[in-house]
Amino acid sequence: MQAVRRLSLPFVQPLARLFNHEELDSVHRESLPPPPENPATTTPPASSNLNQVVSHPTTVISTTDADLPLLLQDAVYIYQLSHPSPLKLSPLAFHTADIVWRYKDSERVYNILQKRGIITPQGGIRTAAISNKFAHQFAFLSAFAQRRIIGLLFWWEEEEQRLKHLYQQGDDIFEALNGMEESQDRAMFNMLQIELERVKMLIKQKPSIRCSDTASARKHEQLPAYAPPPPGSSREQLPMFTEDPATFVAG
Repeated sequence: MQAVRRLSLPFVQPLARLFNHEELDSVHRESLPPPPENPATTTPPASSNLNQVVSHPTTVISTTDADLPLLLQDAVYIYQLSHPSPLKLSPLAFHTADIVWRYKDSERVYNILQKRGIITPQGGIRTAAISNKFAHQFAFLSAFAQRRIIGLLFWWEEEEQRLKHLYQQGDDIFEALNGMEESQDRAMFNMLQIELERVKMLIKQKPSIRCSDTASARKHEQLPAYAPPPPGSSREQLPMFTEDPATFVAG
């Protein structure tokens, strides 16, 4: 059975650098922070997805600021879609996300993650394999870069599941279209074509667009509140919506 034609977006080069490479290297390769004065009494943040803590014998790395900005999420997402196998995280994704400044450093990060089982041989992500030795394994990077790596891994793990679902939908629709002729059921054929285009659109939808749509939808989901009728009004009068959906008035 013919597979759904994979969508390919234009190749996106990594973001332009605002500083020279010497300045970037000096910032990027800053030493890890000193160990806490009393590690035994240090209270780490609660563990929950990106709010977990990766511990190291000499430092504690919090991932609360590990989230990739939407601009960098878009860059990595479009870069991944430009590959024949977009679900497989590219070795250069860490360069595209501005975590490292050189291609060979991005490949080095990728190889370490593969060796530790965080990236599977098929290119999938297993964040459950992140251990308390993470900081030691990436001691050549700054603490901030280590947090960003964790943020990218958790984010792409979710994106990978989303894309798998969409590609499966596309495969099912494409298979249904191949199994029928347009003359058999014109209405159903057209509906499936429209649905296939919708799936393609969702695949091409960047994270920033999805985030904007979600925020807009939530803004319009506020339910009206109830305001009791004014004193002296009849109990039989039913409340009615006003132009302001946050209140009711007696009609």
